[in-house]
Amino acid sequence: VPRSGLSERALRILFGASNHLAVHLDRVLAVAEAEQGRFRAILDSMPHAVILTDSSFQVVQANVSAERLLPRIGSDAVAGLRSVGDLDLVSLSYEVLAGRRAEAEGEARLPDGGFLEIAVAPWRDASGRADGLVVIMLDVTTTRRLRDQITQSEKLSSLGRMIAGVAHELNNPLTSVI
Repeated sequence: VPRSGLSERALRILFGASNHLAVHLDRVLAVAEAEQGRFRAILDSMPHAVILTDSSFQVVQANVSAERLLPRIGSDAVAGLRSVGDLDLVSLSYEVLAGRRAEAEGEARLPDGGFLEIAVAPWRDASGRADGLVVIMLDVTTTRRLRDQITQSEKLSSLGRMIAGVAHELNNPLTSVI
């Protein structure tokens, strides 16, 4: 054994072990990258807007639906998401971030007249502490308008039935008089 360092055999063993470790690390990284790609594909295929924010409401990640929706609500992926339309996201999320509620829901009216249903849940770190928020938004503008039209139609239908009843009640005595 030379005094200056390791023997040739020890160097070969170290070289073999480091190669084996490098191959194993490459496999682990490939699996992690595939899982991350699968997670992103699932997130992007969702019709709901899904946004992950940190505890100061800065957008960390957003799916494709959210990226299309953010300009409509007057925000972008770089800015903080402190409000959505007329809904104050900070006050809605306060108890969720504090751990007193598991989730919170609200409805926001947008400046363009649209409506969003919003659900907020904590995004927890490895220790279980709320590290941020998962914000899910669904555009319910069309549903809301259809519901309003149905309500209006039902009101008009009730009014028509009432008028028909009044006409019938007036028609009976008029027939007797005639």
